[in-house]
Amino acid sequence: MMATRSALPERFSTLAAALAFLVAGAPPANATRPDPSAPPARLRYQKLLNDASSALFRGDKAASALLYEEALRLVPEAKEPHRRLCVIYRSLGQLSEAFAECETWLSMETDTSLKPAIEAVVESLRPMAEAVRERQLDPAGEAARQAYREILDSGQRALVAGNRVEAAARFEAALSLAPEDSVPHQRLCIIYRVERRFDEALSECQAWLQLETSPRYQSAIRGLIEKLISEADAAGRDTVD
Repeated sequence: MMATRSALPERFSTLAAALAFLVAGAPPANATRPDPSAPPARLRYQKLLNDASSALFRGDKAASALLYEEALRLVPEAKEPHRRLCVIYRSLGQLSEAFAECETWLSMETDTSLKPAIEAVVESLRPMAEAVRERQLDPAGEAARQAYREILDSGQRALVAGNRVEAAARFEAALSLAPEDSVPHQRLCIIYRVERRFDEALSECQAWLQLETSPRYQSAIRGLIEKLISEADAAGRDTVD
């Protein structure tokens, strides 16, 4: 991603600038006068482009997208509908569709001044489009992820309400669904520390540390573990005394 952006001309060295360049660099939205000698399919195609451009000018992106799609069915080898749909679908949040249209446009584009900007948009969309595709191919997995998120949310609500017992039970349930996620371990570490269940708090903090990928957070977790060890030792001395 960074390599793609660094290759951009200075005038669109950011993704936002690349998108602005692509939109501004497109042909004017004015209606094109039809050529009376053109075949009927080509005339119909040109009318669809004009209508789509008018809808886009009015701000009706959904209607514009439908017209560009219909234009593609008439002339599948045309580049212009892919260019417009790439930008329209991205602005509508239809990221998988935007990625497909942008990739197709990139494969058809012959203007070398446009290619770096299109590549920047394609690479920005790739991870989001792949995530959408994964959810579409694995509906059962998405249902499990949704259930997991709901359990985490309910645990957080219980924690905010001061019900640490209920919160801990919910976070333990979340761990049974996603043992590789650091969030339940982090929450349990904090809960058990507050409840002075130091052995359990240390176990959860150590699990959290093993799963954490951020060096900054790893350092903070190590500091917390050291505090827990000191607190556990002090609690042991108090018990003996």
